[in-house]
Amino acid sequence: MKRIGIMLLFTAFLWAQTANTYSAPTGSVNPQTIGSLYFDGGGSAIAAAGLSGCYFTNYDCGFATGKVSYALVDGSSATLPGFAGVMHALGNGIYRVEGSASGTDNSGHNVRANDVQFTFSVFCRSGRGGGCNRKYIDGSMTLTVN
Repeated sequence: MKRIGIMLLFTAFLWAQTANTYSAPTGSVNPQTIGSLYFDGGGSAIAAAGLSGCYFTNYDCGFATGKVSYALVDGSSATLPGFAGVMHALGNGIYRVEGSASGTDNSGHNVRANDVQFTFSVFCRSGRGGGCNRKYIDGSMTLTVN
């Protein structure tokens, strides 16, 4: 019985997970709606949603072909394909990209970037000199490491 308890404890240790949420009060959004998130305390992430066919409308738009890359102050980093989620239309020209991706980091750990999100505003003008300006509002990423 003692041996089974030790084995269960060892198995639980092997499957232990840690989850950390990184707040990104500053960042940027480029014309392809790729968000650069700069974390409090250092580190950053790039969330490329792969929003082909999504336009700035009053409707939510799903995506499934993006990727998330991150580099943290502890030296861990990863590029995770398969970033999938939704760009939400919040109204008044404000949008939020939310999604998740998983893969392996530079140390060989299985990682999942849960609830990667960034919010931004879009102001478009027509005519000569027209185009759209994007302004980053905020963002965050929760990273789970197995």
